[in-house]
Amino acid sequence: MHPGDAQALGLQDFARVATAHGEGVYKVALSEGQQRGSLFLPIHWSGETASSARACDLVAPHTDPYSGQPEAKATPASVAPVAFAWRGFALTRAPVTLPDGTWWTRVALSGGVGTLIATNEEPKRWRDHAAALMGGDVAEFIDLKRGIYRAAAFRDGRLDAALFLGPADAAPQWDATRTLYGVEALADIERRMLLSGRTADGLVETGPVICACFGVGLNVIRDAIASNSATNVEAIGKALRAGTNCGSCLPELKRIVHEHAHAV
Repeated sequence: MHPGDAQALGLQDFARVATAHGEGVYKVALSEGQQRGSLFLPIHWSGETASSARACDLVAPHTDPYSGQPEAKATPASVAPVAFAWRGFALTRAPVTLPDGTWWTRVALSGGVGTLIATNEEPKRWRDHAAALMGGDVAEFIDLKRGIYRAAAFRDGRLDAALFLGPADAAPQWDATRTLYGVEALADIERRMLLSGRTADGLVETGPVICACFGVGLNVIRDAIASNSATNVEAIGKALRAGTNCGSCLPELKRIVHEHAHAV
């Protein structure tokens, strides 16, 4: 659709297109090259690939008397905005059935299926649906106040399924998660970062947390000692803040320093 037409109709992300023959809900794509007052819909969609995108259901049932070619370019249509409160995606090994009223479209992935989702059903309700979408060892992140639900299922060390939902104006992006979907075995840091929706590239494996107050891991402490930037407990506190709050990790810090001193 031309941007000027979309603005005049108040369209943003989605639109309902209706004709005398049928209707569908489509993602809005803007193009300055589209003729004003006209719409373009791709025709090669079916009930297997999207919830409501069969362009052939909308066009007039007229065909050329000689070639049989359908008349797919001259059907009057009305257009109205459609709003969804939440957006997200699912990654599964096989196609799944989503709740009634969900807008979805499928994308082929190596080893599975990606499904883009738009819905007005609250994320807390999707927690119930998640059980039907995935099995295995499931990890969840839930923030009901912000309207966020994320779940991932693991099987034999790999990501087996995922479901991410969030507010439409801050929809979760699936690039990092989709990349991990093709990995045969996830590293520990990749698994721990997965529900954040961000890549672990460039991050250091921090190791087990030693200082809970400041989230300082064992590997970070060992690296600081090995580089001579923190050779005792006091220096560790100055460099990393570890041990400078509640003090419960001080005995463990002393043990780590002692082990390093005897190892060199």
